[in-house]
Amino acid sequence: MEIWIPYGETEVRVGVRTENLVGIAQPKGIFTNLNPKLALTEAISNIHGKCSLDSVLSHDDKVVLTVDLPPTNKYFELIDLLIFEILNLVDINRVSVLWVQNDGWPPIQNSLNSDVKNFTVLNRTRPESITAQECVENNLMVCREFNEASLRILVGKVGFDPVWGYTGGVKTLLSLINDQARIDFYRRLVLAQIESGLRDLDDAKDLESILSPDGSSVMLSIVENIDGGIAGIFGGTFNESFRLGKEFIDEHCRIELDKGVDILIVGAGGRPYDYTLFSSLDSVIMNVGVLKRGGVLILAAECMGGCGSDVFREWMFKGCDPEKLKLMLKKNFEIGAEKAYLLTKLLDEFRLYLVSVMPDYYVKNIFKLKSSRTVNDALQHAFRISGRESEIAVAPYGSLTQTFIKPRS
Repeated sequence: MEIWIPYGETEVRVGVRTENLVGIAQPKGIFTNLNPKLALTEAISNIHGKCSLDSVLSHDDKVVLTVDLPPTNKYFELIDLLIFEILNLVDINRVSVLWVQNDGWPPIQNSLNSDVKNFTVLNRTRPESITAQECVENNLMVCREFNEASLRILVGKVGFDPVWGYTGGVKTLLSLINDQARIDFYRRLVLAQIESGLRDLDDAKDLESILSPDGSSVMLSIVENIDGGIAGIFGGTFNESFRLGKEFIDEHCRIELDKGVDILIVGAGGRPYDYTLFSSLDSVIMNVGVLKRGGVLILAAECMGGCGSDVFREWMFKGCDPEKLKLMLKKNFEIGAEKAYLLTKLLDEFRLYLVSVMPDYYVKNIFKLKSSRTVNDALQHAFRISGRESEIAVAPYGSLTQTFIKPRS
């Protein structure tokens, strides 16, 4: 049978015999695109203690939007809709937008149609660029606009994350604090995961304290469907909104297969998920639980933006021994280095083929992956390793899913 996998702005095909196929791991029951305007209107109608925005805002209030979303037209349009709602209540000069630049994402440029003059990119890779706009609060360095606002609205996309457990929530809060505090928090989290597998950040009270000064904070958690449309927008307090988003993806995007497989084919999910290798690897890590040790992993990710993280690339030069990198992480932690460690763990347990537009030199010599022109070519190589009767699973939207072997009853 033919299975189509998102790849950049298009799709690629792979042919798998039905007798080899164990399952296709894709989100369940979230194929409908919500109308963004209607979904947003409903989400903000009772966003603040079950009250609407017009009951808590006045013309002279200051509002800051902290946006942790991929820089796509769809999300700029959504934030425009939110800003237009706010401008019915507040003067435009009292509205600020802080948009988070994550490693592996396309560069962020202001593509809003609304005439917001206060637009700042929070660049985690270049924290010095926002130093002048920061102030000390509760022993954390927090952006001044966020600190001084009457109403703070955090907007983030909730999904699975190989280090954090989930995107959105606390990961969004981290974009607001200074470089050293952020590094310290990352370090504690990554080392805890390496040692014990702990990844859930529900109780990160030290970070949530930045939501508690004068003024109010609310959150909009967004969940995507497989077409890149909006499957849900959950508004409320920080904890309430994040919890609802997590419950939604746990129900629809945790996928169980009956048994483990010899070959796993993963698509990162197309643009923007497969824009760089750094971002694409998340899809592999989150679905590799169904692959038998020694099996073959095939990742279809365009990687038009190349590596996606200088730190990730530099740490791959340090060697492919995960134990060596673990010791180095403990001694000299850098944000982005954890992805190098996770990749070396994959390479230690599996054979990994990459189908991308990245030059073979980088794929093979820097990241130690095997390169194939097409998914079908990679599959033929996998058959030579594992045999023609190998059992196969396909995760076309790997950045949206987390795949497991079904527990025995």
